[in-house]
Amino acid sequence: MEFKRKSIYLLMIGLLAMTSCNTKNGETKKEDFSYDNLYQTIYEKPFEEKERKTTKARYGYILNDKQGHNSWYYLYQDKNGQNFEMNYKNDRFNGRESYLDQDKMHSTSKEKAIRQYLSSFDEEVVIYGNFKMLENSRSGATLKIMVNNTSIYEKSLPRDDLIGKYFEISHSLHIADRVCFIVEGEDCLVSLDPSITSEDNQNVSLYHLNDFGKQYGDVYPWYSEEEHTLYNWYLWSDDCMASAQPYSWCIDVSTNLIKTKTYEEANNYDLFYKHAQNYHMTRIYDVGRFIDNTIYTYGLRDNMLYFDKELNRYVLIGGCYRAFSAYWDSDLMIYVSDDELGLSWSRPGNPVFKNYVAHLPECPSLLKIGKRWYSFVSVSHITKHQIGPLQYWVGDEDVDCMDVDWLSKDFKFLDGEDLCAARPTYVGDKVYMWGWITASHNAVPLAPWAGYLNLPREVVARDDGSLGGRMDPGLARYINFGNIAKTEQVDVSDDMVLLRTDNQRNFVTFDVDLSNATEASYSIVQNRKLYKCSLVKENQKTYMRISSPDDSSHPVNSQIEIYQPSIDDKYKIKIVIDGRFIEFFANEDNALTGSTNMDNSASYDAYVSATGTASFSNIMINRLRSYGDCD
Repeated sequence: MEFKRKSIYLLMIGLLAMTSCNTKNGETKKEDFSYDNLYQTIYEKPFEEKERKTTKARYGYILNDKQGHNSWYYLYQDKNGQNFEMNYKNDRFNGRESYLDQDKMHSTSKEKAIRQYLSSFDEEVVIYGNFKMLENSRSGATLKIMVNNTSIYEKSLPRDDLIGKYFEISHSLHIADRVCFIVEGEDCLVSLDPSITSEDNQNVSLYHLNDFGKQYGDVYPWYSEEEHTLYNWYLWSDDCMASAQPYSWCIDVSTNLIKTKTYEEANNYDLFYKHAQNYHMTRIYDVGRFIDNTIYTYGLRDNMLYFDKELNRYVLIGGCYRAFSAYWDSDLMIYVSDDELGLSWSRPGNPVFKNYVAHLPECPSLLKIGKRWYSFVSVSHITKHQIGPLQYWVGDEDVDCMDVDWLSKDFKFLDGEDLCAARPTYVGDKVYMWGWITASHNAVPLAPWAGYLNLPREVVARDDGSLGGRMDPGLARYINFGNIAKTEQVDVSDDMVLLRTDNQRNFVTFDVDLSNATEASYSIVQNRKLYKCSLVKENQKTYMRISSPDDSSHPVNSQIEIYQPSIDDKYKIKIVIDGRFIEFFANEDNALTGSTNMDNSASYDAYVSATGTASFSNIMINRLRSYGDCD
């Protein structure tokens, strides 16, 4: 009876997997993929009217057509300086020529658009946001921020400034003060969605705990295209490695890949079963039945079961153990079912890697990307943190995963040692990966065996089949909260050149020419200690490296070889610096994550440095969006 019941579960899963796409006349209907849409929040109702320590412009306009909702108003100013309320029509607030359409503000030579907040604060606040031009603007624009009749900020932008400026002003507000954000221009269209906070909302890290204050353990991310939603099943327990208490499971749900809502397993059976049906199938099926138990007498540990829609079969990858007590002895194996119901598994397994003795294959995955199959695994006890960087093997073009001679192939890496137990998954027709960044920069994370999620990381396939990571263009636009400082050109020869002091939570971009240098770095000095994000040429190879030279306990935090170095030694760089966490990107197909000992609350001085002569250009130090602004 047990076998029949589980077979029925698997049949249901198979039918769901084969019929999950909406079809008409036999054709699959899909929307065009948009990177920007991935980071757009789905709102189901207006924001509740209540007093808050942080108010945002969107709290007034989301799914609302009334003036004054959450104390936000929409005005226009005529040429005589008189203000009038706009009217709501055609899904936006309209003046005679100007309008406000959610974050968009349009002004003309005759009329200025105004977003006004009527204060409920009676204390010191921070007024902040990102003021930027939009592509369809026909002129530049000027933003003026007024509190009653006092000007507290003014900034002008040229028409083509699509990144814009970050502003942050401390000011003492009183009840019923009028805070006006006035946009003027000949025929301008800008984006402006400001916030006012008394609780430091502008500085909330993107690397956050879940809603219960817990870190993230091994992750199982599944993205529903139909719902535009990421479901991330993961484990956590504060001291399970130390006390042998059971693991706990949670699912985080997000409609914009960043902001999450956490659900515990208890009392949320339907949500967890839905995820298991679509992705984490090993939770509802006894996959230990499918391996060769005459060889692997200890059984199966850390595995993933997939339904292969192309060949109507199930595919299993996992660590298969001969021993797991006094010593370890395992192989990383692939098995496939003979049928679409998963009733028969007669084919011998295909080994990816054999004889793990001193190590454990953790969190394996198997994915077909383009015309190739790829095997992924993180291996324990090979790094400072005891959970290794994500390894992968590249299958042959147009060769089935069961026919690839995996043992003849060398593995490569998709990131360095600080991103633990990462797992790739499909988001639309793209591949992304999530793992956890260790919270301790120089020790084993035993209590908890967990850390902080990396930002969404796109996985890209190169022409030779190798893989790389990148920050997709939608995420780069989303987290860029406006420019703070820019430097056009700096040539550095065996030196460090100061760019800017007093930096905190930044998204940095620049170009660098490494042709006459062996190392070029974005260098950080904080509390008299040096931290570096470097491109390094050593032994005829090029590496990305995140390092802490003044930290003797772990001077090289993480590094990865660039498998296809730039022919002309020129690189386009993106760096996220958010407290002690760093994500470092080069040339759209190389990525590295770092966990350092930097102080989350302290500012730092930014430099560029080189060994040899390196040329840095288009250096942009931008403000990083706060997690508090991702709702």
